[in-house]
Amino acid sequence: MRSYTFCKPKNFTNPIKQKLYIYCSPYKHFEKAIDCIKEQKVHLSYSDKFNDPFDNMYQGQFAAEWFRSSPCNMYNYIVGILQRTHNAEASEILTVLGKVSKDQFANEFPSGAYITYCDAINAINKLLPNGKEQICCNSVKQIIEQRMRDKNPTISKSYKIACFSEQSDLIPMWAYYAGSHKGICVEFDFPSLDKTVDENKNILDSITKVQYSNIRPDDGDLTTSSKEFFIKSNMWSHEQEWRLVCATDEEYINIPCVSGIYLGAYFDKNDIRDKDLFFDLLKGYGTNIPMYKYCPDPNEFRLVSRPYTLNDYLYIELS
Repeated sequence: MRSYTFCKPKNFTNPIKQKLYIYCSPYKHFEKAIDCIKEQKVHLSYSDKFNDPFDNMYQGQFAAEWFRSSPCNMYNYIVGILQRTHNAEASEILTVLGKVSKDQFANEFPSGAYITYCDAINAINKLLPNGKEQICCNSVKQIIEQRMRDKNPTISKSYKIACFSEQSDLIPMWAYYAGSHKGICVEFDFPSLDKTVDENKNILDSITKVQYSNIRPDDGDLTTSSKEFFIKSNMWSHEQEWRLVCATDEEYINIPCVSGIYLGAYFDKNDIRDKDLFFDLLKGYGTNIPMYKYCPDPNEFRLVSRPYTLNDYLYIELS
């Protein structure tokens, strides 16, 4: 029996009430699209295979309000890291930190500010009485940075991710992920999933909309409530991404709600053997899934779709 432990971040409330889409490259004989359509399953990937080097990367950032309302939070975070670092230097730094008032520390930052752990250490240095202790305290940076570097490979190799988009007509997405418009986009009607099936209910409860920010996250959490999977740079906001994240050894997850197939504007430029393979699959599978083909709008910078059938394909190839 397949085993999945889904990751759902704390305080993210975006119940899925819409269709989502996966863009598929035409290469490797449309294998990804074929898996989606024929087997009703989606490929799961490790994030270190993605095209964003910041995916799941940690940067020890904290909202000033978070520790202003409870000043011990930041202090306890730093102390907790040092307590797990068993050496004389860490012990000495712990002694130094004990001389800094948590309230003094919190008052160093304006309300609503975002700071990094380096900002926090600089604030502590400012409050310390002499240069010797400041030099000692500065080494906290290196210790925390190493802890951050140690965390990322662990989480990247513990969880797998399936990525979806809110729209099927995003021109950059066709360029990035669907072979420059030669590929396919598969539609998933998530609200139609049978919620009486436990795995389907878990999927619906766990799939989460990505948030976009200029601030790199770190909640210090390597559990199924970790939020790092679901926060990306604002530069990626055009992808309108949702993610399903789970701890599993499986390569695929079943999501039996495929409801549409979209062919790219340059689908016809594919090698005829690849196109034949794809359409032979559709004929053999006997799918009733609606199919569409995109083409450029004659007046605007947008894609428009029209219904497409196997007969359309055969007519084009024979003409």
